[in-house]
Amino acid sequence: MRRASPSAGEWVWCVLLFGLGLTIMIASLQVGFGRFTRPGPGLFPFFCGLILAVQSVVQWAVGKAAPEGGAETLRHPGALPKFVAMTAVLILWIVLMPLFGWIPLTFLATLAVAKIMAAEGWVKPLLLAGGNSAFLYLLFGYLLAIDLPTGFWG
Repeated sequence: MRRASPSAGEWVWCVLLFGLGLTIMIASLQVGFGRFTRPGPGLFPFFCGLILAVQSVVQWAVGKAAPEGGAETLRHPGALPKFVAMTAVLILWIVLMPLFGWIPLTFLATLAVAKIMAAEGWVKPLLLAGGNSAFLYLLFGYLLAIDLPTGFWG
């Protein structure tokens, strides 16, 4: 059985996100979009706002077409502890970054998130954590040459 439309809360959330995305896009144009060859300070926020606006429309459409009871919400049993654990992992990742460094904490955070999301065994989560840390280091630390926190290691 399909729902006729998203709930009122989902609809309001999608409208708020869409409005926020449009506001970000308009403000970024006022700051200065620049050109692709010489980007201005509004280029990145513009695309962030565009992505937010598009995602809100997609979320509304998916919510409208989803079968009733198909999505897990915080009202489902066991969802709240997962939400709290994921939030704690991300907060600890941010707070402990200057002390322990980016690479080891990203590895541990990815591993923790994989286990919270009930990844099978230990081999897959360890491979995911290692691959994620390596990929993100190559992307940010090497290709984009961003100075990542090293913590007490370096």
